[in-house]
Amino acid sequence: MLRIWDFCGTIREELKFCTRGGVGGECATINMEQRAIELTIISAQDLKNVKSFGGKMSPYAVAWVYPNMKVPTPMAPSGGENPTWNANLKLVCEERLVEQGNLVITIDVYNHSSFSNKSIGSASLPLPQNMTGDGKSQGSKNGTQSKVISLPV
Repeated sequence: MLRIWDFCGTIREELKFCTRGGVGGECATINMEQRAIELTIISAQDLKNVKSFGGKMSPYAVAWVYPNMKVPTPMAPSGGENPTWNANLKLVCEERLVEQGNLVITIDVYNHSSFSNKSIGSASLPLPQNMTGDGKSQGSKNGTQSKVISLPV
């Protein structure tokens, strides 16, 4: 389950692009607004055991909006096929994704091993502009919206 605290705030970023010639060339400034997203990955249930030789898994999750900006949870302390993380993660995305209702958070779950980290599964969570959907409302945190959402992995 994921508990998603909608949205921590807006970050303004200014990018400056210059044509050839650097300082002497023409420059254009682009203002980009970014949205900070805080989410809590609570737990998973009935994961497939991907260990080659059996035994208890050491699962962890990785959340991302952009593939080059992934944020992992710690390994689940209890491990196994029903791990609990209760991990708070912070992601950043472009404000326009939120405004246009095009924001998708991807959660990948892996088993940590000394030889390699094996994929257990993945889920994608599209978040509409107003965060409506199948989630049960959980009140607010600092005036922001929260929902608990269950996803198949």
